[in-house]
Amino acid sequence: MVIWTPNFVLGVTILLAWALFSRVAYVLASIWFGGPTAIRKGSSIKTLVVLGSGGHTSEMLKLVAGLDRARYHPQVFVIANTDKLSRDRLNGLSKQNITSNETPPSMAKNQGLAGNGGYELRSRKKFANEASDLDKQRPKREQAETEAIVEIIPRSREVGQSYVTSVFTTIFASLCALKIVVKHRPDLIIVNGPGSCVPVCMCGLLLRMLAICNARITFVESLCRVRSLSLTGKILYWFADDFIVQWPDLQAKYKKSKFLGRIV
Repeated sequence: MVIWTPNFVLGVTILLAWALFSRVAYVLASIWFGGPTAIRKGSSIKTLVVLGSGGHTSEMLKLVAGLDRARYHPQVFVIANTDKLSRDRLNGLSKQNITSNETPPSMAKNQGLAGNGGYELRSRKKFANEASDLDKQRPKREQAETEAIVEIIPRSREVGQSYVTSVFTTIFASLCALKIVVKHRPDLIIVNGPGSCVPVCMCGLLLRMLAICNARITFVESLCRVRSLSLTGKILYWFADDFIVQWPDLQAKYKKSKFLGRIV
């Protein structure tokens, strides 16, 4: 029988606080100094990608095009509810099966890409002469490799919105982002600067500290950022496992960053 004396309660509280502090310290040390990941060799990497409007979406889709779908799957795309451009870009991706509770069925159709240099995610190896009826009999694992999932979250802050009201919208967006991260428990979160990615990354970091998932955060600064970081970059510089810049001047100023040349 446990006797809940004040000293016992105090001791349990101190023990839990120490365990939490140790976990937080371990995660932050892993981020800053590089630590092991929980992904087994040969296993699939559940990937969550945050899209932003305009140039952010264009750069991110070019980046994702270089991922091997046989390795990085399933892929979950998170879009702000007012970001029609990103929805249209995803709707135009060829050879993809896009599913979403919030997305109309028309987005699930395979459509070609208009124009040259379209943004096409890398597809699995295909056999040109394979009959359509055999294609329908593919194993579930192969179907998962070609499947993309769309999740919608509220925008943290609209252009011109006051900072006072943005506090409440950011909290609401964070709660919605937490639901998505808990649902998918990604192994990898890839972001490149839109404001919507901050709540998602913070939720991923929280769940990692609580040992619910081991989401590794990769931030790729926008190509247009030559000498200074974006606001999102300045925030995630301290929490991203991989912080990638595309100009040597930025790498010289921010020692934790990695310069891999132009990657988008």
